[in-house]
Amino acid sequence: MIATLPLRHTYSIHGLRVAIYGDPGPVRLLDARLRHFPPMRPGDRADAAFEFYGVDPSQGHVVERPRGPARSVYDHLPSAEVLYLDGSDRLYVDYGGRVRVLASPSDGHVRVSLLTHPPENAWIAAHVLFTIALMELAKRHGLYPLHAAGLCLGGQALVLPGTSGAGKTTLVLALLRAGFDLLADDVLFIDARDGRLQALGFPDVAGITDQTASLFPEVQPHLARAAPARRPKRLLYPEEVYGSAIGRAGTPAALVFPRVAGVDTSALAPVDRGEAFAELIAHLLPTEPRSSQAHLDVLARLARECPCYRLETGRDFERLASLLRSLLRRDAGRPRI
Repeated sequence: MIATLPLRHTYSIHGLRVAIYGDPGPVRLLDARLRHFPPMRPGDRADAAFEFYGVDPSQGHVVERPRGPARSVYDHLPSAEVLYLDGSDRLYVDYGGRVRVLASPSDGHVRVSLLTHPPENAWIAAHVLFTIALMELAKRHGLYPLHAAGLCLGGQALVLPGTSGAGKTTLVLALLRAGFDLLADDVLFIDARDGRLQALGFPDVAGITDQTASLFPEVQPHLARAAPARRPKRLLYPEEVYGSAIGRAGTPAALVFPRVAGVDTSALAPVDRGEAFAELIAHLLPTEPRSSQAHLDVLARLARECPCYRLETGRDFERLASLLRSLLRRDAGRPRI
């Protein structure tokens, strides 16, 4: 129960009030991830309470798979089983028997059980599985997650959807170098609560491959040790390299779907809105019908209202930044391609 665990930190994530309890291992990692969000105001009640239990492997988990019919709702994590129970509105995740999550979105309660060995289980809990649970809870409060990077300039946002390996982080560094503000490296929120679309930031610790680091010499002195869990990336706090480059929100001006082309010159071409929408919903969790439909509706509106482009990303970073900046100019017409 929450009362038996120490309260570690609280955060207000665009109005979503989050409290973190329990094991200090994943909590320290989360504090680094959520470092740009202010704490909850004194006296406020949390919308989401995360309890982290570190357990000895010989004793087993404190989170068990709930009984009842369940269906798979996410297949992008080969090592994990992600199930939703319609009858009880619960989300259950098992990452290879090493970390388990049981989320009850209707009451904002999330329990995370992680084996204390190997140590990288804390990383899996705080980065991979915390994100899944947070995204599910956020959509119940009108914050609709999108697997995308985001950058803003002058109040306008470029939204860069894409899976791992699409080159989002390389684009982020190129645009930060050119003076953009960072909204997110991998996940952001789309908000339509006041009737207009806004891209809201989730500025995380960035994972940088050695290949990407070689293209941006200025980041190399700032790279931390490799991320645990056998991940081939090193950690970077982008603001350490590019100064006060953290944005909070921007009005979406364009959707740009990047793809690493391995060529000298980048190329930008329009994308059909139906194709864009299909890519936007690739990582959506089809759980509770009402919030899932609202999530679909907001992403459909995003694809309908924003110009959509495919970017074949080359090595011409200075020209690339200028090309993408032209999408933010309301009077520029079609960008030069």
